[in-house]
Amino acid sequence: MKINVAFSILGSAFALAKPPNVVLILTKDQDLHMNSLDYMPLLNKHIVDKGTTFAKHCCTVAVCCPSRANLWTGKAAHNTNVTDLVPPYGGYPKFVSEGWNDNYLPLWLRAAGYNTYYTGKLFNGHTVSNYNDPPVNCWNGSDFLLDPYTYRYYDSVMTRNNAAPVSYAGNYSTDVIASKFLSFLDEALSPTPRLFVVAAPVAPHSNMIYNSTTNTSYLRAPEYAPRHAHLFTDYSIPRDENVNTQTDGAVGWIEDLKPLNETVLAYNEEYQRSRLRALQAVDEMVESVVEKLRRSRYADEVFLVVETDIHIPMVVRGPRIPAGTAVEGVTSHTDVATTILEIAGAPKSLDGKAMPLSEDTMKEFASEYAAIEYWGIAASEGLYGFHRIGNSETGHPVGLYENNTYKGLRLIGEDYNLYYSVWCTGEKEFYDLKMTAAMDVFAVSDIPCVAEWRLPEHRRPQIFHLSLAFDAPQKRASLRIRVPVSLKTPSKSLYSLYLLVDTDHISSIEEVEEVPEDVTSKLKAEVTGIRLQVEQPGGRIVAPSDVDLMPKTKAAGDILDMLDSFPTATEVSLYFPCKHLSKQRIQSICQVTNEASWKHAPSLSDVSTLYSGRARVIEGPILARSTPGPPVAESPPSYDELGLTPPLPVTKRATGKRRREESPSDQVQVLEDVCRRLLKEKQVEFAVQLEENNAKLLRKVSEENEESRRRTNEDVKEKLEQMEARILAKLEDRLEEKTGQLRGEWKGEVEQIRGELKNEVDHMSGELDDHREALLDETTDLVDVRIDEQLSTAKIELSDWVTEEMRHVENNIWRGLEEVTFSMNV
Repeated sequence: MKINVAFSILGSAFALAKPPNVVLILTKDQDLHMNSLDYMPLLNKHIVDKGTTFAKHCCTVAVCCPSRANLWTGKAAHNTNVTDLVPPYGGYPKFVSEGWNDNYLPLWLRAAGYNTYYTGKLFNGHTVSNYNDPPVNCWNGSDFLLDPYTYRYYDSVMTRNNAAPVSYAGNYSTDVIASKFLSFLDEALSPTPRLFVVAAPVAPHSNMIYNSTTNTSYLRAPEYAPRHAHLFTDYSIPRDENVNTQTDGAVGWIEDLKPLNETVLAYNEEYQRSRLRALQAVDEMVESVVEKLRRSRYADEVFLVVETDIHIPMVVRGPRIPAGTAVEGVTSHTDVATTILEIAGAPKSLDGKAMPLSEDTMKEFASEYAAIEYWGIAASEGLYGFHRIGNSETGHPVGLYENNTYKGLRLIGEDYNLYYSVWCTGEKEFYDLKMTAAMDVFAVSDIPCVAEWRLPEHRRPQIFHLSLAFDAPQKRASLRIRVPVSLKTPSKSLYSLYLLVDTDHISSIEEVEEVPEDVTSKLKAEVTGIRLQVEQPGGRIVAPSDVDLMPKTKAAGDILDMLDSFPTATEVSLYFPCKHLSKQRIQSICQVTNEASWKHAPSLSDVSTLYSGRARVIEGPILARSTPGPPVAESPPSYDELGLTPPLPVTKRATGKRRREESPSDQVQVLEDVCRRLLKEKQVEFAVQLEENNAKLLRKVSEENEESRRRTNEDVKEKLEQMEARILAKLEDRLEEKTGQLRGEWKGEVEQIRGELKNEVDHMSGELDDHREALLDETTDLVDVRIDEQLSTAKIELSDWVTEEMRHVENNIWRGLEEVTFSMNV
C-alpha cells in the first residue's frame, strides 16, 4: 500500500503577527511512479504550480496505519510501536494501547491555542463496535469513517463527534467528506480562528467488496463518481525495461514473483484508470477549499497541505517561499509533525526535523538520509491478488506474502542515490538508484520555461510551464506547455491554455549551446535549453470549450498572437532552469531522439484530462475565433450625426505676424512625425551610449577585480610562508627543549641505577660476572625504551599542538579572505 505527499502553503508564517492556520487533505495510497499528479489539473493549478518542491521526500514506513501514526506523532514506527495494518500490532486499538490517543499532534496544537477538526479515515480497526471505546481524543470536531465500511465508496458509515454511527449509503464517499470538510471550515473560520482542519478521503484506495457467489472478499478497483467515468480511456501505465520481468537474486518473496500475463496486465491498466478517476473528486475538493479560503478574510493566514501516506514529492507554497525551486535535501513523514508545530509556534522535540520553509533555510538544508522500516505482510490488490474466503474481516486469507519485514537506509546526495536493507531472514539488499536507467525514465511537471518558435526579431520571452515525460527504453515521450493568459470573462481573468507537442513529429533534438541573456534574466536562474526540429503539424493548442478567447490586455493579445503560429512551427526552443533537468538527462533525450523516432505517449497529451473533460482543440487563428469587438470608424462622426451642438469657435488674439494657414490635422500629423523621429533617434543614441558605458564599466570592474585578486593572492602567499617559517622554528625549539629536559630527568636516575648495581656486583663472586654484564645490558635497554616512549609522547603532543595552531591560523586567514572578498563584492 503506497502513499505520497504534496505540501502547499497559502500565506506565510514569517510575516504574520500570530501563528497561522493549517488545513490538510490526506489522500490514501496515491502513487508517484504512475504519474497520478499529472492527472490532477486543479491540484497542479492551485498548489504544485506555485510552490517549492521537496523532491526527495521519503515515507519511512510505507503502509497506512504505521505511516499515519508516524505522521501524527512525529515518531519513527519503532518508537510508536504501531507496526501493522490491523490489530494486534497495528490499527486504532494499538494506537490507543500505546498511549498515543492522549499524546499526539492535535493535543499539542490545542495546548498552543488551536481548534482542531478531522473528517474521513483515521485508522484501520476503528470500527462501528469500538468507535467510543475509547472515543478518539483531542479534536474539537470530528466525523470519522468506520470499519468495515471505510473502503466502500457508496456505502460508508461515519461517527460525528463520537456519537452513534450514521450510514451514507448511496452517496459517494469523497463528496460526503468534501461537504463535511467545508462545513468544518465554516465553523473553524469564525469568529477568530487558530485552526487545524484535516480531510482524509480514502481515494484512490481500492474498494473492498464481498462476492456472495464465490464467498470471497477482495480489493476491487476504486469506485469513482459518474461525472468522471469518461476520463482517461487512453491512459497506459508507464513502463521501463524492468517492468514485468523476474528479478534474479532478489530477496524474500520477491524472487519468486513471475511475470504477469496479458490478461492481468490489461486488468491492471483499467485498475489504474479507475484510481485516476477516483482522484478527480479529491482534485475538485482541493479547488473548493482554496476558493473558500480565498473568500475568507483569513486567506493569508492559512497553510494548505495535500498529502498521502508515501512518496509524492512534497510541495510548499507561500508568499515568502520561493516558487519554481526544488529542495534537494532529504525529508520524510517523520518531519511533518515537527514542521507543523514550528509553523504553530509550538516547537517540540520529536524524532523529526523541521523542514526548511524559507529561501535562506533551504540553502543551508543538507540532510541526505532517511531510515526505512517495515513489518508484517505484503499483498497485491485486485481480482488476481490477495482475497479472503468469507467476509472481509474474519475470512481465511489467500495470496499473502507472510514475511515482509526489513529495515533499511536511503542515502541521497548530489552524486549518489543508495538504498541498503536487511531483512529479518538475514538477507540483504543494496541498490544504486542513480544508474543510467534513472537518466532514461523520468518526468518533470510544470517547471517554469521560456518557449520560442519565431524569428529572433519577434522574440518576446514569456514564462510558460513545461511538463515532460520521457521513457528511453520504450522510445516514448510526452510534452506539454501550459500558457497562462488573461481573458475577458465574467467569472475570472487568468486561464491556462495548453500546447501539446506531437512528439512523434519531432525529427531531432539538440542541446542549446548559448542561452539568450533576456531568457536568463526572465527565468532568474542558471538556464539550459533544448531545440526541437518538428515536422508539421507539430502540435495542437487546447483551450476550455466554454471560454471565449478574448484577450484582456495587450500583453495577453500578444501571447495569443504568438500561439497562432505554434501549430506550423518547424523549430521550437525550450529554456528552463538547470536544476529541473540535469545535463545527463538532456543528453539522454537528445541521444534517443537522434537514434530513432519517438513514439507518442498519451500521459500528458490526453485532451480529455484537461479542464475536467471540457477541452477543445483550436482550429485556425485564435483571435479570429474570438467574439469581435465594435468596429473602428475610419473618421469620427459629425456633430449632426450625433445630434450635438457644435462647439463655439475660439477667438484668437490678433498678432502682427502673418503665417500660412494649415489645417489642424496637418499640424498634428507633422508634430507626430517629428516626435516619432526625434524619439527614435534618442532611443538609438541612448542604447548605443548605454551599451558603451556598460562595456566600459564591465572592463573596469573586471580589471580591478583581477588586480585585487592578484594582490590578495600574493599577500596570502607571503603571509603563509612567513607563518610556516615561524611555526617550524618554534617547533624545532620546542623539540630540542623537550628532548634535553627528558634526558636531564633520566640521566641522574640512570647513573644512580648503574652505581647501585656496581656496588652490589662488587660483593658477588667472580662466577657471577657474566650474569652481571647481562643484567647491566638489559637495564640499559629498558632505560632507552622508556626514553624513546617519552620522546614519542612528546612528539605526539607537539604534533597535536602544531595542528591546532595551524587550524587557527588557517581559519584566521580564510576569515580575512572572506572579509576581503565581501569588501570586493560590495
